[in-house]
Amino acid sequence: MRRPHVAIALVLWMLLVGLAAPTASARAAHDEFVGVYFPAGMPGTGTDCPYTWVDPAFCIIDSGTWVQFGDGRLRIRDMQVYELAFSWSAADPTQVEPRKTGYDIVTANANLDATLSGPTWGTWMLYSFAHELMFSGTFTGTFANGIPAVHFVGRGTGPYEGQYMWGDIGRVPNPHNMFGQVLDTVTS
Repeated sequence: MRRPHVAIALVLWMLLVGLAAPTASARAAHDEFVGVYFPAGMPGTGTDCPYTWVDPAFCIIDSGTWVQFGDGRLRIRDMQVYELAFSWSAADPTQVEPRKTGYDIVTANANLDATLSGPTWGTWMLYSFAHELMFSGTFTGTFANGIPAVHFVGRGTGPYEGQYMWGDIGRVPNPHNMFGQVLDTVTS
């Protein structure tokens, strides 16, 4: 006889939580963005790599540790690269999204086969072109023939504290290769 009461109480609790969750998050603003992301100095971009360019697509600040195995595999640890990001509001492509426009200092790790394909992971710090740290976070993804595609997540700093960013970066822009969102939890 108690089972129906427990089931009813559980269903009511789930309904209350379900109704309360949208109300609690109603203050958060989601802004979607699209853009292009590439290593500084990449041919055809009109940009320069202020560090060391290494084919197929690296603007290397610090090479970290590279271990080449006899079968062609390559293990990379703590390689720092310099990447550029230009983004626009997905809702209004004429509006620049300043929170994902700037340069990234990426610390990357990878386990690659002889074709430079395999998993990659690491951290990133996004700076405005005025050199202010805006967001930092982590990424995971894969290399295919030396070109990565990744999923990234991050948290805002300074004026962007309380904001969270996530998205995906593909290998080739067509016309975009970066898609993501910013969640602003302090917007009222």
